[in-house]
Amino acid sequence: MFNEEYKTSDILQDLKELRNFNGNETEFLNQYLKSLTLLSKASAGIISSFDEDLDKFEIIKLQGIEKETLGNNRQIYQSLVRTSKRSLSNEYSFENIKYFQNSMYIISFVIEISKRYVLSLFVNLHKNQKIDEIIIRTQLVSDIYSSYLANKKNQNYPLVNKHKGSEFDTQELKRIIEIIDLLNSEDIFEKAVLTFVNEICSKYNLSSVSYGLKENDNIKLMAISHLESFDKKQNIVDKLTGVFEEALDQNEDILYPSKNDNLITFSHNHYLKYKSLTSLLTFIIRVDKKNIGVLCLEKNDTSFSYKEFINLRLLINLSATTLNTLYVKNLSFPKKIIQNFKEQKNTKQLNIKKFFLGLSSLFIIFSFFEVFTYNIKSNASLSTNSIHIVSAPFDGVVNNVNYDISDNVKKEEILLTFDTKELLLKEIEEEANIIRHKVDIQKYRALNKLAMMKASSAKLSQTRARLEKIKYYLEQSNVKSLVEGTIIKGDRKNLFGLPVKKASILFEILEKSSLYLTIELEELYVDDINEIKKGEFILLSKPDEVFIFEIDKIIPMAKVNKNNKNIFLIKSKPFKNSKEWWKPGMSAVAKISLEKKSLFWILTHKLTNYIRIQFWI
Repeated sequence: MFNEEYKTSDILQDLKELRNFNGNETEFLNQYLKSLTLLSKASAGIISSFDEDLDKFEIIKLQGIEKETLGNNRQIYQSLVRTSKRSLSNEYSFENIKYFQNSMYIISFVIEISKRYVLSLFVNLHKNQKIDEIIIRTQLVSDIYSSYLANKKNQNYPLVNKHKGSEFDTQELKRIIEIIDLLNSEDIFEKAVLTFVNEICSKYNLSSVSYGLKENDNIKLMAISHLESFDKKQNIVDKLTGVFEEALDQNEDILYPSKNDNLITFSHNHYLKYKSLTSLLTFIIRVDKKNIGVLCLEKNDTSFSYKEFINLRLLINLSATTLNTLYVKNLSFPKKIIQNFKEQKNTKQLNIKKFFLGLSSLFIIFSFFEVFTYNIKSNASLSTNSIHIVSAPFDGVVNNVNYDISDNVKKEEILLTFDTKELLLKEIEEEANIIRHKVDIQKYRALNKLAMMKASSAKLSQTRARLEKIKYYLEQSNVKSLVEGTIIKGDRKNLFGLPVKKASILFEILEKSSLYLTIELEELYVDDINEIKKGEFILLSKPDEVFIFEIDKIIPMAKVNKNNKNIFLIKSKPFKNSKEWWKPGMSAVAKISLEKKSLFWILTHKLTNYIRIQFWI
């Protein structure tokens, strides 16, 4: 858990030192994870890597949680993987889960994109703590690991100047966090705005800061730093309003004086001279690309630097959502209603709503009485159970291949031939051996050597058997198709000249007459189609043609599809006249027509069944 002994300033100091950390990477990651966990007041933290190409998730470091605990809780582990994966695309991601009857957030954000390193925090929000605040804290320090790696790399190149801005960055981070913390602690919009301008003014040593709220097409001065109240009729209010409107009309942040001649700065120039200022900076405050206000900052001694401009713009971007949320929250109920009406473009929209309301009523009445044929649409695919295997009859080398994948073949057509040169030589050799053995038999009979004669006779029988085997192989050297169909396996390019072993698979031939349709029927309709005999289907590869199928049987056992829903499989009868371009595995959409139903039933029967199941009515 978060230790109250650690102050924010101490944690920020630790993070500052990590930017120039000289230790090894393991020590750095341990300290970085610990500091981030404390800064975010998280109960635990994890550094992991996620390889999207390999779909591999790996835990690198843990803080406040054991690896076994994480592995035993599948819900937390899956949430961790999901948020880590999303953060690689969106920079950060968060998800709310239940853990031991408590509500907990998992917040993940990228700390090093090239290594696919993600840091995840387990946060239980305390009183007055908001998820946006935690996210802001993490985003402000998410670059420290990259800074450490860059500094570590630069240490190997002494001629490269080291970065001098670490102290400035840490101080800026501290200022932004402190302002946002104070802003988040306010519940009233007016007080939050006054706190906001006061803190910016004091922490950035400005002469004055003012906030203008955009309401419809008007701009209203809401707060001036270090002034609890002001007279709306004062001259300065009119001049500030002119500055606000000048920025809003151009939808641009304006730094005056500046070298940008494309901006109109008449009101800025007039206000600068009126208050004897040296520099004036006006920011547009936006939420979801919508302008909600203007912030004007004044200096009477120096000009605004580029770093100040960037850091102030960051602070405003991080604070805009909180300010807008407080404004909407503090609106009175009547004002909320008025605001909703004002958002209507004109009164014609109300008339259009009335028209559609009446049309909807007529539609509801119509739906109860008009009946239509209800069609069940289901996913389907072409299947087959008849695939013939053509294998090698003996060890040999393929000499010629006559067909390729997707070619149609007829029964007894020659698919390929084997090289028979070696077999023919063996045939000649064995025929010569037969003649030799016959001569030996005659010779030994004349010499009355019965034992030698019997041995020669046995050798003759063996030679004749080998010759028969060779002749059989020669007859099988032309491999023929035993069925009529389409070749679905057997590449001519790969088979040509290939030495193969006996029984090696050369071709697979699909018998066209064996194709049938397999339909996935929702469990909801399994009893409604008992009397249905036929249906229609289209194939996704050619959806402009409609084909008829006849139902053969329904497999009486349900299975779970990829959407985790129970389905029953329907098999059609084999198609007698299948098309040449049909292939097993082709995706289809099947349509089965039921009896006529009212339009109301068609539109609501799934919802009605769900309610009945949930409430037993």
